[in-house]
Amino acid sequence: MQYENDNGPDLALLRTLKADGIPVVAVFLSGRPMWVNPHLNASDAFIAAWLPGSEGGGIADLLFRQADGSMPYDFTGRLSYSWPRTANQTPINVGDAHYAPLFAYGYGLTLAESTETPELSEESGLSETHAKSSGTWFSNGRALTGFSAMVGRDRDNLLVVQGLEMVSDQLSPSIMMADREVQGDSSLLHWRPRMPGYFAISADGRPLDLQRESNGHLSLSLLLKTAQAPSKPVLAAMRDAGGNTAQIDMTPLLDAEDDWQHYRISLRCFAERGVNMEEIAVPLELYTTDEAQLLLAEVRLATAAKGDAFCPAARP
Repeated sequence: MQYENDNGPDLALLRTLKADGIPVVAVFLSGRPMWVNPHLNASDAFIAAWLPGSEGGGIADLLFRQADGSMPYDFTGRLSYSWPRTANQTPINVGDAHYAPLFAYGYGLTLAESTETPELSEESGLSETHAKSSGTWFSNGRALTGFSAMVGRDRDNLLVVQGLEMVSDQLSPSIMMADREVQGDSSLLHWRPRMPGYFAISADGRPLDLQRESNGHLSLSLLLKTAQAPSKPVLAAMRDAGGNTAQIDMTPLLDAEDDWQHYRISLRCFAERGVNMEEIAVPLELYTTDEAQLLLAEVRLATAAKGDAFCPAARP
């Protein structure tokens, strides 16, 4: 199971299998407890396997019977951390005044044990306002809660990316899952030859107020790698709720020989080009008119020392 912080194709698959009466055993690989109530609801059994590294065979030994029908090993692990009930239930430690985790420190079941977990709330506890104020809008190759990833050729009629991929011969750019450090933790944006198009991250509902951030030295940070150097300029833009757009030619930053980089564009640079920073509806728009391939993992606000963020001179 590929973990998704929002509804996506993998969680949808779990739900479909369970709805069809097919037993679902989810194996969750993570370095820490995480809020996964939707995935728990969609599973008949849920295994916290942590990070087995190269020893994944040890996990498989616990899942499959031997030829004679017996199980070679039993589950003996117990939680060494409390498992959160909501995404914002932190810190959560034994002895806290209001200690009420979903699964307590020391919890665990053997094959001979079972428990019926009631339907869990799928409200994360994080408000849309909290998500927007966190300063991260796109992470692990997907838009976060309160934002949408969009693609298409018509800026005013972009298609919302459903799930993690949207691919078509008539779509430019297409968006596909890609790997940076782990499987599916970034997106490949592929503009086709002589097919202009936009990739955008839009703020759902209420626009962002970035006025104070633009008065300081904050920047728009893109964790990005150039898979194929663009043949035409690549423009990064912000757009406000009134439709005003401020564009930056970021082509000088893009080099196919570079590895993953945090590219920072000064927010002040956008403000100086006339966009209303108090009502940003689209905090990032990427546009080019010809073939290019960019790998994108993250889009967020970041600090930068004065002069460290990219800000080319405006065109006359």
